[in-house]
Parts: sequence; C-alpha cells; structure tokens
Amino acid sequence: MSSKKRSVMAYHEAGHAVIARVLGVGVAYVALFSTDDDNRAAAPTLSAAWSVRGGDLLSRLAAYETDAKVMLAGPHAQQKFYPVKNAKKAVANEWSGDIENARSCAGMIVLFRDGVELDDAPTAVTLSERQLDEVNRLIDQWWKESATLVEKNWSAIRRVAEALLSRPLLNQDDVDALIAEER
Repeated sequence: MSSKKRSVMAYHEAGHAVIARVLGVGVAYVALFSTDDDNRAAAPTLSAAWSVRGGDLLSRLAAYETDAKVMLAGPHAQQKFYPVKNAKKAVANEWSGDIENARSCAGMIVLFRDGVELDDAPTAVTLSERQLDEVNRLIDQWWKESATLVEKNWSAIRRVAEALLSRPLLNQDDVDALIAEER
C-alpha cells in the first residue's frame, strides 16, 4: 500500500476514533493493517445505541445520533487531510459504508419518533416519502455537526493518525492519551 493511501486511511480511522471518544463512545481499537478481506483499516466503536437498548426513548434517540456522528467523522477527517476533488464520487464509493450506516441510524430515529418499535434485529422496513425526507434532513444536519467536531478536534485526530502511521494498532487508552496530549 502506498504511503499516501496509508496516511489517508490513518486520518479517516483517527477521525472515527477521536470523535467516538469525545462523544463518550468506547473504541475497541484503531488499526492500520488488514482487518478484513478488503485490506482496510478499522476503528470499531462500541455502539452508543447498543448500550442504551431497551432504555427510554430520548436516550435511544440521542445514542443513534451519536453513533451517526462518529460514522460521519471518518470521511470528514479524510477530506480535511486529503481533499478529494469529487466528493459525490467519494460519498458513493469509499465513504458509502459510513454514510449508509449513518442513514440507518437516522432511519431508526425516524421510526422510533413515529412510534414504530423494532426488535434488536429488524427486518427491512419501507420508509414513506416524509420519513425519507426526515432521514435526509438528519443526515445533512449531522454531516455539518460532525464536520465541526472534526475541526474542533483536529489536533487530536492528527496525533492519533500520526501514531497509527508509526504503530499499526492503538487501543482506547492510547487514543485517550493522545487526545489529552497538549502540543
């Protein structure tokens, strides 16, 4: 893998990890080595929504929003580090997983607000046009908010990315220490 691609991946994953920790979401690890068949990096987080499942409605709504912002932080950090010329192409290709996961969180919020209760493994649900409009509104709002979070925490994201480039695996304690570091 090229040095540039490794750096881009490091910033992307650092964005997820730092914003997860800033928002109080656990991070299993941050890795810059092959973690799956696609030979990609990873920053698995401990879902805020999972941690409050079965809780009150407001807690569940807030948790899904938090998870979505963490998902959107990776693309923002990547774009800040190495801007892509065609963001629409990036959204459709390399960021599609992050965006679709955030859209799923938005869909859950819309369904919960509409009084639809889903079990832990929901089947496919068709959203109405009004519900899809609300999902899009939420994604637009969270996209902007996650960009602000990335900007505000850029120095910590940079430190985590640089650490990933020198050692391919960081745990939550490593991420927390790098966030707390002053330079």
